[in-house]
Amino acid sequence: MIKLIKNKKGFTLLELLIVLVVMGVIAGLMFPVLAAQVERGRAQEAVTALGTAKQMMVVYHQTTGGNSYANAGFNPAVPGFMGYDPNAAAAGQVPVFIYTVVSAGDTFTITATRQATVLAPLPANFNPVNNTITINEQGQVVRNGIYA
Repeated sequence: MIKLIKNKKGFTLLELLIVLVVMGVIAGLMFPVLAAQVERGRAQEAVTALGTAKQMMVVYHQTTGGNSYANAGFNPAVPGFMGYDPNAAAAGQVPVFIYTVVSAGDTFTITATRQATVLAPLPANFNPVNNTITINEQGQVVRNGIYA
């Protein structure tokens, strides 16, 4: 009896489709994890910018006689800020956070508020008002919303 030997080279269409489906499932499972890592990196970038802004506020306080933080803000022309503005984004880029400062007397709070325009997809618990990171004159960092 003669046996015909099939020369099987390559993969069938079904095998390729199965591989593509498995790869799609793995990618679908990994996307939220990777997106969370990117968001953690952005939050750390905001904390770093807040720390720099805090140092600039301290320098401003010292260069103006140490009386008050009043009238301090993110004005690169103000003595002590040395041209620093955390809200300045590179050309053509949308800032991820908007930084604001509230100062009165010997206290100040700098807040980084997450912008919804650069979040995709939006987390279910996203509320632009509550997704903030703040720092005060003592260096205490408070995270709210998705950063808590």
